[in-house]
This record gives sequence, C-alpha cells and structure tokens, in this order.
Amino acid sequence: MAQNESISDRTQANRKLRKKEKEERKSNLGLKNRLLSIIHDHRYLIKLKNEIFSNYKIPLIPNERCGLWYMKPSEYTTTTYFKSTDGHNHEWDFSLRRLNFHLLPLLEQNDSLGIVDSARSGKRIPDSLSKTIPIWCAILNKASFPDRAWNDLLVLPPDISPLERSEILAKLPFLFQKFQSLMLKPIILKRPLRPVWIYLGCHLKSENLKELLDSDREFQPLFLITVSIECKDGSLKYPHFTYIQGAADDHELWARGFDYRMLWENIHLFTDETINQDEVSRICQMLVESKHKKDSCDAISAQEDVFWNVNDTTEITKHLYVSSIPKLPLTLSTCWKNNQFNLIMIFDEEITLVEMDKADSHDFGNHVKLYPLTSRTKIASRKLRKLLPDIVRSVENILYNQSNSKILLVCRTGDDISIGVLLACIVLFYNEAWHLTPQNTERKIDKKLVHKQLARIVEKRRVQPSRATLNSVNYYLMSLTPHH
Repeated sequence: MAQNESISDRTQANRKLRKKEKEERKSNLGLKNRLLSIIHDHRYLIKLKNEIFSNYKIPLIPNERCGLWYMKPSEYTTTTYFKSTDGHNHEWDFSLRRLNFHLLPLLEQNDSLGIVDSARSGKRIPDSLSKTIPIWCAILNKASFPDRAWNDLLVLPPDISPLERSEILAKLPFLFQKFQSLMLKPIILKRPLRPVWIYLGCHLKSENLKELLDSDREFQPLFLITVSIECKDGSLKYPHFTYIQGAADDHELWARGFDYRMLWENIHLFTDETINQDEVSRICQMLVESKHKKDSCDAISAQEDVFWNVNDTTEITKHLYVSSIPKLPLTLSTCWKNNQFNLIMIFDEEITLVEMDKADSHDFGNHVKLYPLTSRTKIASRKLRKLLPDIVRSVENILYNQSNSKILLVCRTGDDISIGVLLACIVLFYNEAWHLTPQNTERKIDKKLVHKQLARIVEKRRVQPSRATLNSVNYYLMSLTPHH
C-alpha cells in the first residue's frame, strides 16, 4: 500500500514539474523576452558595423521576413528574400520566384553586401544563409564562368557534412538547367561570388576584412550575418530577461498585429529590461490599436487624389502598369476620374465605393474595376481563380479596342494579386519579346512559359507573388484551350 502511494506521489510530483516547466517555457517566449532579445541582437549588428565594417562600403540588408525585425527601417534601402526551405536537407532549390537579382548592381557599387538573418534554436547559421544563398551564388557563378567546375563554385560553411555537400553538388546541374530555361539576359559577374559567414564568436577582425576585400582576390565576398546567439537549449538567462535565440521567427504566431515598424518607431518604450511582461503586452496592444485608429483616420476620399503610390509605379509594358496602395482603408467616389489610364483595376477588400451620380457611376464602372481581393491572404488568392476570366476579359477589351491604351493594376503591396493578374495577361496577350500579339492568336501555354514570363517581370519590378496566387494563375492558364 505504502509503495503504491509512493509511486502515486512521484507521478503527481512529475506532473507538477512538467506543468511548471511548460509554464516557464511559455513565459520565456513572451513579448518582453522576444523584443529584448531582438534589441540585444541589433546591438551586435551595430557593433559589427562600427568596429569591423566602418572603413568600407558594405550596406547591411535584412533577409525577409525574420531579418526585418533586427534592423531599423532607416538602416537599409532594400531587402532580400532567400527562404530557409530552399536550403533544407534534400529540398535544396534555386527559386525562380525569388531571384534577388536586385543585389547584383549593389555588389558592383559597393565593396560588398551584408545579408542579415537569425537562426532558431539548435543552429549556428540559418539554412537561408548556410545553403540557400550559397546555392544561389553557385548558379550565378556558373552562368558567368561556365568552364569552372561546380566544386570550385559552391562554397558551404565547414559544418555542412561532406555527404550533404556531395548531394547538393549532384543537384546543381539540374538547378542550373532550370535557371537557364528562363532565357534571361546574360549575367556577367567580374569575379565569382563567395559567401563569408559572420556570427557571434567567429573572430572576424578588420584586418581579415581588408584581405577579403582585396580587389586582386579571385572572388567577390558576400557577407552572410547571423545576428542571434547560438544557445544550447534555445535560450540564455540574463539578470532581467531570458534571451531567446531567433526571437523574431514566426512572428505571425506571437506578435498579434505588432510589427517591426512599431518596435523601432517606439524603441524607447522597450529598452528597460526591468519592465514586466504584462506591461510590455499592454504597450504592444496599445500601439496596434493606435495604428488601426490612425489608418481609419488616414482613409482618403479620392476625388482628384491619386490614391496609388506614384513612386512605386512600374511600367511593365507600354500598356500595363503596376502599383501599390499606400493608405487603406480607401473611400472612392464614383465621380472620381483619372486621365492617365484607360482602365484602373483595384484589388483589395478595404475599398468603400460612394455613389454620387448615376451617370458618373456608369463612366466610373467602365474606367475603374474593384475586386475584393487582398494581397497576401490565401482566401483572396483562391478567389482569384474564379475571378480571373472576368478580369482578363476586361483587360483584353481595353488592350484591343482602345489605341495606345494604358491599364493600371493596383493591390495593397504591389507584388502579389496585381502581379498574378499581370502575369496572366502577359502570357495570354504578349509574345516572349513582350510585343502585343493580334487578338485570338493561337499559343501554346505551359508552365515553362509562365516561369519565363514571371522571371521577366521580376527583372522589371522586384516582386514576390505568393505560391497561392501563382497556383491560381497556373490553374486558370492551364485550363484554357490552345485556341484562346
């Protein structure tokens, strides 16, 4: 009997211990510890910039999405998007949707670049920096130096096993063939790109940097910076907070509407390490609510106003333009007109239409088309599949029935729904040289053509349409007969 009670007591004690450990882990992952960890990592970045990079032109660039949290928006002029999933074991890939070619002129203009990201628990370097970018470098190197062996063009960090390296090398010819299928204009690098990894404890000194940046070296270094501290169990105890490795990762699961812009715009509210968790949560909630109220107050009633972002408008072809919407929600009157474009297509749910005059409403309906499709939402991307036939018909009608027509495609980000629509229209109405073809031209549509046209769009405008949007566009295009 006594033995059974002893076992029962131990079982209950173990349950309590596990519950306490679970609660402690949950508490450690709270907003206070995450934000203080991000601020801690940012200090390392500033130290690196001031002590190591200070004598050189090496712009630091955050890698979306996690890397955006670790730099103030004023500290960079562009971003990169290299996904860790393209570097995962046995999933190595060269993304045709995320070409990141905007980095190449920046490399020409500077001594080098520093790409910033963080690693989650258990890793010293994230897969985005350890494998995705090295594969990207190897592909571009091969394009510029076709006679060089893959083994010389692929540089990986020392902790990648010889087996994994050999498997990546075996896949590179296939990835290069995929890249070549885009038939883009030739990439000409003066020297092969070589990744150089920087992380806390890597012992990089300014004299090492001088040697690496010597213009007589046979390679161009590309610095890949991991800002997070490698922790044995993913956390580290400090006097007033618990440091979390890769604290900004998967922010949509913990930030609750709070974002990196709010953090850096209000950084003075978060630097006190003695502040308690509840107070940090209250401040974050207050900032999120305040932003929502401000957005509502900023909603413009567009009469003569140009409601799209003029500085973010790109001429893709002489007929088709793309832009983003800087302020939402938007109230649009039916008497609003614009003489620059024959047709304006707006893709967003936060547009309110106010009918002023029935005659004006008829003209407005011919001039402006509204579709409740909000970029970066999977629901909208799926709805696009059903709406594309109507959207494409409207574009076709203007393209072929109004001479010298101009059509503007606008979504809130300027890089998702509007790009999906643009891609469908270019595939259907343009040849590979982007000349408008005669109406009802027979064409063979396949995924290779779609990839090629998307790559050309990426050369014109830095965009990252979501996989769900591209799936909808592919579904629609592949469902058409060759005699469109």
